[in-house]
Amino acid sequence: MRKTNNNKLAMTTMTALMAAIIFLATWLIKMPMPALNGGYINLGDFTIYLGAIMLGNPWAAVAAALGSAFADFAGGWTQYMAATFVIKGLMGFVAAYFAKNGNIWLFGAGTLISAVIMAGGYFAYELLLYSAGNQLGWAAASAGLPMNTLQGLTCAAFALAVYKPVFTVRERVLK
Repeated sequence: MRKTNNNKLAMTTMTALMAAIIFLATWLIKMPMPALNGGYINLGDFTIYLGAIMLGNPWAAVAAALGSAFADFAGGWTQYMAATFVIKGLMGFVAAYFAKNGNIWLFGAGTLISAVIMAGGYFAYELLLYSAGNQLGWAAASAGLPMNTLQGLTCAAFALAVYKPVFTVRERVLK
């Protein structure tokens, strides 16, 4: 029983640390994109994928949702917090599901699915957010689609490059 409690405490602690890393990678390491109405691309998705490899589910989903939503709050993008919580949580969940058995091809598929979830999720949310009875919503939502896709795929490529060594470390630490 004590070992189970220690394991839960360790996983909760690692989840909190990963949420903080995701927050920092999203909030501090960003490239402004004027075409996105003040938005930016960042390396937060890369750290979500790292969390997926290191933590597994449900921990990776929690870290991704919390770290990313807090970054929206800190950055003044509070209108995105709820959507980010759901979208990034789903990204973390899907990536962790595909990361669990050490197969880089499955993980690659998971990161691609996660990138589609992210780009499509923000497109759908921005369509609702900016379509208050006018046609400008499509234009506003479409403006972010290429950059969100680029961010998701670039971070997926970075994660694939480090998958094997990070997975190996995970196996040594958690076993």
